[in-house]
Amino acid sequence: MKKAVAILVATVLVFSVAGVALAVAEQITGEITAIDESNSTMTLKMADKEKTISYSDDTTVMEGESEMSLSDLRVGDKVTVTCSEKDGERMAEKIMIEKGAE
Repeated sequence: MKKAVAILVATVLVFSVAGVALAVAEQITGEITAIDESNSTMTLKMADKEKTISYSDDTTVMEGESEMSLSDLRVGDKVTVTCSEKDGERMAEKIMIEKGAE
């Protein structure tokens, strides 16, 4: 009985942690207004505010079905960024450049 309770508690804990991780992910759409390569951040302008988002070499950059690189990002690009909270900051996991964005 104690073993069954321990397994149940462990299972609930695992799913609770996974739920928290999933809840932190967000998608942000906006225009790139600044890129700071030395700090690996970019600033996105949305309708009512700006947000700074960090990126890393693990960040995927796509335009349509084509994989791009971080160096392809330009100020003025309209993007949708899937990011998560990491060490208290937004970290981009995937950046989708809108086709034809200039």
